[in-house]
Amino acid sequence: MKQSRQVIDQRHKKVLDYIEKTTETTVYDISEALSISVSTLRRDINTLEERGLITKKRGAVQLANGSKSIYAGNKIRNALAKAMAGLVKDGDTVFINTSSTALSVLSYLPNEHITVFTNNANAINTTHANNIQVILTGGELRVPKYSMVGDIAKNTIDRIRGSKCILGCNGISADNGVTTNNLIEASINEKMAENTIGEVYVLADHTKIGVDGNFLSVKPEKVNCLITDSGADPEQLELLRNRGTRIIIVDSEVSKR
Repeated sequence: MKQSRQVIDQRHKKVLDYIEKTTETTVYDISEALSISVSTLRRDINTLEERGLITKKRGAVQLANGSKSIYAGNKIRNALAKAMAGLVKDGDTVFINTSSTALSVLSYLPNEHITVFTNNANAINTTHANNIQVILTGGELRVPKYSMVGDIAKNTIDRIRGSKCILGCNGISADNGVTTNNLIEASINEKMAENTIGEVYVLADHTKIGVDGNFLSVKPEKVNCLITDSGADPEQLELLRNRGTRIIIVDSEVSKR
């Protein structure tokens, strides 16, 4: 029976977690530890090697050079996404922008009647529960991010009133709020926040806290809640609290469990 992409992705994550913990291991050790057949595991290892995440040498398997920081970043992103998904309720209408972190929330949403509007065309290939309805805004497609921007995207958003807005960003600070390095995307983010009757959430890892991008997107007083990880600068977080932003701090280690 053909397995779903979500099942395969979850198995790949378990394999990568195990390799990271052991530094260097073998296919047989992984098979025994995770109760995955050797034949299935060999296919997984080949796929992960093709993606540049691991290397094989003389029977040993380890994370590829340069992939450790990428993988650590992915785990933080997933931890933020899981925390956000737990705040979305049955009946919500949710805006999600072009951020990969924000889009990751889609995979963790509960199997409830939730409507997601996004200008991220990558949503097409993102797994999600059956009861969730995903609607693309349309618009001019911009690569490599596959963001949809322009008047068509804005006109679609203008006709919607979201109960929640989930934004990723290039930076967030108490002085300038949410910022991005793309002018066209900044205007879409602003429109999503304006048309949200509930809370505006920002997902940003510690490297983006206190940082200002090139273009202003959402004013600090409009950000109801920031979800970040435990590496964020406490002083910068306190400045944001003083502007009225609620802070949720996620320990990135939870993504290992």
